[in-house]
Amino acid sequence: MRYVINGDTKILCLKLKEITDKLFTEIREGMEYLSLDDIKEILRIEVRKQIKHTQHYYLG
Repeated sequence: MRYVINGDTKILCLKLKEITDKLFTEIREGMEYLSLDDIKEILRIEVRKQIKHTQHYYLG
């Protein structure tokens, strides 16, 4: 998170929590075929997207 300014860290964390909650809800509702590695990769992608969004917003 070195690219994220302090004020955006909380927003980023809340957004990632929302994504994680949604992902695990979907898993409980029937997406049982996802492996732990699949979940890690999904979260990795989401973190990258959020960081890019924050950088874009910060840089204008």
